[in-house]
Amino acid sequence: MVQKLEQGGKLADEAANAGLKVETAAGFRRDAALPGVPAAAVTAAFRTAKDGVGQAAGAGTNEWIVFRVTDVSVPPVDLASDEMKKLKETLQRGLTDELVAQYVTKLETDIGTSINQAVFAQVTGANNN
Repeated sequence: MVQKLEQGGKLADEAANAGLKVETAAGFRRDAALPGVPAAAVTAAFRTAKDGVGQAAGAGTNEWIVFRVTDVSVPPVDLASDEMKKLKETLQRGLTDELVAQYVTKLETDIGTSINQAVFAQVTGANNN
């Protein structure tokens, strides 16, 4: 069915030929669950270009979802929102942790010693993340 759709077939026609129904879902977000839409379908949809066709496993073992992406939009970003503040904090914490880990590794290499990571995390507060 996907091959027929990629060659210009219409989803409604192909579904009717197979005795299946067509459903429409809107309001997709990468991090949100939609009622009746498996997470695998949402993930696959975000990997598909506008007007592209894709497929994903459904909820049942013998169920497949075939879809066409009809619209793609980039939502406006509110940099003052709580969601963006949390994202910024998470990124800053991750960057700090990564820099400290690189510094510790460099010290271990240069000095020729090892650092007890558990104690270091406790002293620096890294285990509170």
